[in-house]
Amino acid sequence: GEAAGEAAGDELDTPVDLWWWLAFFHCGKRCGKLGGDPLFGWRQHPRQHTRTHGRLSLDSLRRVKAHFVMRGPGAGATQLQVWSTGHTLGAWEKELRAAGASDVLAVSWKPGAPPPEGWRRLTKRKAAAEEPGGRHGVVRLFAFGKEKAREKVRTSVRDWDAQLDWFVA
Repeated sequence: GEAAGEAAGDELDTPVDLWWWLAFFHCGKRCGKLGGDPLFGWRQHPRQHTRTHGRLSLDSLRRVKAHFVMRGPGAGATQLQVWSTGHTLGAWEKELRAAGASDVLAVSWKPGAPPPEGWRRLTKRKAAAEEPGGRHGVVRLFAFGKEKAREKVRTSVRDWDAQLDWFVA
């Protein structure tokens, strides 16, 4: 019905393909690579709508990701920490609050830099498997899209927990 569509994010004006994939994974589905010939090919042209349409802006991509964060790892979190820098950090904090997060902590940090002020306070938490009743406590979202930055995050964050720590950019 209508309520189910709203819960799934039907009302969001977002990139349909990203919404489809996030909904697919949210339902617990899996996908994998097949051997053999490709099933289809895809080409990008600089002026085609998949690169220029407003629905595909960074703000729209962030909106649909925040929507699914709040239905996935963020749903049971007592606090969401978003780690990034500059405009990206502020935009993620704003979007998570708009998606319903009540406790969002913005942590300004550049991968490879010394730990932020209060590092121990920010990271003190139990592993996801230790949390009673499915409450996750603190979930950390790292908004760094480049692989080099992600590698620095992985080597810097020594208590990484794949159920509680997510790359969102």
